[in-house]
Amino acid sequence: MLEASNIQIPERISLAQFRANAGQLHVILGSNGSGKSSLLGALAGLIELPEAEVKLGGEDLQQLSAESRAARMAVLTQRQSLDFDFEVADVIRMGLHPLQLDESEAQARFSQVVEALDLAGLLTRRYPTLSRGEAQRTQIARVLMQRRAKVGGAILLDEPLTALDLRHQHTVMQYAEQMKAEGHVLVMVLHDLDIAAQFGDSFTLLEHGAVVGSGDQSVLQPELLSRVFEIEIERKVDEEGRLQFRAVTIND
Repeated sequence: MLEASNIQIPERISLAQFRANAGQLHVILGSNGSGKSSLLGALAGLIELPEAEVKLGGEDLQQLSAESRAARMAVLTQRQSLDFDFEVADVIRMGLHPLQLDESEAQARFSQVVEALDLAGLLTRRYPTLSRGEAQRTQIARVLMQRRAKVGGAILLDEPLTALDLRHQHTVMQYAEQMKAEGHVLVMVLHDLDIAAQFGDSFTLLEHGAVVGSGDQSVLQPELLSRVFEIEIERKVDEEGRLQFRAVTIND
């Protein structure tokens, strides 16, 4: 379990309690500027908050060194700056740095991630030559390489589906399901409500830095979502029982 309390960033976010369970995907939803990235940054330790408390499996992460924390928590931020002319394979393997895996385990993990994220054809490409979608998948692969070898680790992804086509969005979310099955805590910032509802187990809804809803799928009510995203949203259930959402335009 990943849990936090007293996350206070003036004019950005005010949160008393946060909890995401192991073996589940917790989705953070909200409009631009609602505090989603600030919350993820606070959980990841990227923002120094002396009064906050962040624990993973009961362990106080703020008492750990940066290297020890990185061995327990893998993080994808929105902006990934990498200007060096590395091959894609080398960028992916950077995720192994905080871990202590033997060569056979490291290679097995590398092969698994590359296959799952459809990167085999890109391994010898130079990173600066990649399209936005290819670069995003490469960075996601790097982060997933860093996941804890034992159960109980956390994976935090800020808008991982940005720039990905529909097929690769589905590929990433299917691999996230595997990470859940391994017992990791997954926290994602997403914008697509249909994908969030299909794969998410629990949710935090943010509005202007405040939590206005949290819980399971029952929190995804049209009235609340309309308030959070500042546009009228309709919800329906398809023939297979999946939730679907759409924004209502004036012409509707």
